[in-house]
Amino acid sequence: MSELEFHIISITFTCISYVTEEIDIVKSAIYNCLPEKYRELDIDIKHLQSQFRDKMKYLTLEISNQEVIDETIDYLNLNLNEGSKEYLNRYFDKKLEEEEKIFHLRLKKFDAVNGKLLADEGSDVIKVNLKYSDFSYDGDISLIKQNFSKIGILSDDKH
Repeated sequence: MSELEFHIISITFTCISYVTEEIDIVKSAIYNCLPEKYRELDIDIKHLQSQFRDKMKYLTLEISNQEVIDETIDYLNLNLNEGSKEYLNRYFDKKLEEEEKIFHLRLKKFDAVNGKLLADEGSDVIKVNLKYSDFSYDGDISLIKQNFSKIGILSDDKH
């Protein structure tokens, strides 16, 4: 098999902190998605109000430093359970935004607070966008999928 033809060029973590949640706990959920040495990175916080006038905070952490990206991908590989990787593999096509070169991953916020990284589609999640580099794949999405399997975000396809 050839050398990995693409790499992740940015990772963006976003989530909402509701008025009933302590902001430091929600920040810890995002930080628990990172290797320990990067858990002091700045999280941007925007104050919002819902259509029902509920106050909330929108948290964003963008990573573009390649060393931090590589170590975070390794961390996600080690800490995503196999069931989550199988789920992401099964629904890969729905989570891939091919034109934008982004793979969307959603993690349970509550479990992340407790140090567990589990894929989920609920409303109370940490959204993780993995933007990958441009590479030649001639429209064959299976090549993109293979690369995400190589870096450990997806389970390997079993043939």
